[in-house]
Amino acid sequence: MTKRFINILPEQYRFDLRKYAAFKVFKSVLLANIIILIAVFSVDKYTQIKMKNMIIEKENKIREIQKLNQSVLSYETEKKKLEDVISKLSATEKIYTSLFNTNVSYFIDMSRTLDLIKEGIYINKLSYSDGVVNMSAVATNPKSFYHFYKNLENTTYIADKRFYNLTEEGGVYNFSVVIRYRGLNE
Repeated sequence: MTKRFINILPEQYRFDLRKYAAFKVFKSVLLANIIILIAVFSVDKYTQIKMKNMIIEKENKIREIQKLNQSVLSYETEKKKLEDVISKLSATEKIYTSLFNTNVSYFIDMSRTLDLIKEGIYINKLSYSDGVVNMSAVATNPKSFYHFYKNLENTTYIADKRFYNLTEEGGVYNFSVVIRYRGLNE
């Protein structure tokens, strides 16, 4: 025999298992929804913070690249200025070189010619035209003439030399020589 209890409570106060189970399910679902909402909002907040940090990092990189770009642009303008200065200087150098080759080479060539002449050589006539020296001279002895000839042979700045009218009269040698000097650019 089973004992049965009699519930004498009014219907509204009696324990209803269905209502109790429904209420427990409702509480569980509500709690799960609250936990899911908190998780979603937490993940969203974390994602927003992460995105803000990434945006700040990217903006800093953009600023750094812009600064580098500005410095590169300033270097490029400086380079162009220096290239202009170099081209002007090279043009000026060409002008000076051509002036030096045409105007000053006379003095250089004549100075070199006179440096070749040592003791015992006397000049009768000396002329210069476009890098060519025409000279008539007298050597008092063969040794002086030989030294003069060897000096002509050993110089690197003479392009060509030609002797004309080499004669001996009483131990004195008369000669004419044409010396063509190398230009400064040869």
